[in-house]
Amino acid sequence: MNVSNSSDVLIAIRTHFWADEVRRLTHKLYSETIGFDFVVLVDETRGSIDVSPFEKVSHTADLSDMNLPHWPSTSLNLHYNGDYALYALRKKKPGYKMYFMLESDAVTNIDLRSLLNHCLNEDIALLAKVDQIDDPVVAECFTSIRRWFPHYARVFFPLIGASGYLIDRLYESRLTIKAEEGAEADWPYCEAYVGAFLVSNPEFKYLNIDDIADTSDFTWLNHKHVDDPRVYKKNTIVHPVTGTNFIEKNLMANDVVSIFDYRSTLYSGIKFENPIQFMPVLEKRIKDHKNADLLIRFWNFALAEGWVKVPPAINVAFAKPAIQSSCHAASRFQDVRQDASLLVDGIIEPHSRSHTDFEPQPWVMIDLIYTYEVRNIIIYVRPFSFERFRDFRIETSLDDCEWTTIYRKDDGSIPDSGNMKPIVINFNRGNKARFVRITQENEGWLHLNQVEIYAY
Repeated sequence: MNVSNSSDVLIAIRTHFWADEVRRLTHKLYSETIGFDFVVLVDETRGSIDVSPFEKVSHTADLSDMNLPHWPSTSLNLHYNGDYALYALRKKKPGYKMYFMLESDAVTNIDLRSLLNHCLNEDIALLAKVDQIDDPVVAECFTSIRRWFPHYARVFFPLIGASGYLIDRLYESRLTIKAEEGAEADWPYCEAYVGAFLVSNPEFKYLNIDDIADTSDFTWLNHKHVDDPRVYKKNTIVHPVTGTNFIEKNLMANDVVSIFDYRSTLYSGIKFENPIQFMPVLEKRIKDHKNADLLIRFWNFALAEGWVKVPPAINVAFAKPAIQSSCHAASRFQDVRQDASLLVDGIIEPHSRSHTDFEPQPWVMIDLIYTYEVRNIIIYVRPFSFERFRDFRIETSLDDCEWTTIYRKDDGSIPDSGNMKPIVINFNRGNKARFVRITQENEGWLHLNQVEIYAY
């Protein structure tokens, strides 16, 4: 039997914003479901959203008019209670046999028309990814489900098709649970709630999309780029998909080192981004590893990929071992090596990084591991009380035993180092060093922010 008319099925794409990728994916879903009624289900909690030319069904996170509570009160209501969107849709667009709801960051590459016809013909009450059936409950937000149902399962919410009757029963069950004593403390999370209700009420037939499509990329995190052709592979369902802030979203699930893996979603998606925008983001994440060799590998990789035309000068002090003469009571760390490591972590920010105690001629020393010919040394001083760093000397050594002074400032003047302006010292060729020591020649505290060293 075919679907008799469009009023049998309502297709809804669910969103809370209207960016270019949402518009594109909405058009894609619409074109694949022509013949069914189609709406954009819009959460307008933060303001009105124009989704023209599509029909809009609006709601907000406040569904108290349906007697649905915002529980837990500390949660994002429509995230924790994702099933509320189904009830709002059913209320505002009643009368359909089946409601198919797809989140705006999900992509279906299956024959939806045939699939939805099949669901109607076979009286399928739920079409979704159903898993973890009667598995031990691990996630904290799922644990309360045991109070309400004898069986447990998870329904993954980015794609869900539900009969009107099932939606009504789910809604009634929510209100029944709400009336129970202590319900707020044990209010069930949407994915566990719908899953547990389903498997605890076997009269409702369901079709697991794992059995009909490739769902290997249908995950909670690990964002894919909307322009990545792999997102549109036949017979797949993919989530999450984005174009806005792709890199930041992808790195929520992946380590930045996945950029070196040509099979990774980060590498395949970044090809559709502008290197001017993404290189600073990747560099910062690489530096977070505090591994100098990894940073060099990254820049060599970026050069090979054409993301940069010329690799930058490498700060050879980055992430190298460091030590200082003492620690202050207010030092971030009370270990002279750990506190000094803050000077070479690549983070330049307007407050103390390392901080010695008050003493005669406090110092910091950096072990470059290898021998370099020093070209520049750049010192960032803490903005507050920067004038304390007046006279200082820089010494180098090949063995940490014999030291050579290669720079000395002893005129008592205050360097122009306020507001994070760096002190830049340039050297001619010939100053080879493995160890570099900076000593403040006057008595006091030494509180620097960052030290960078560049080589010929």
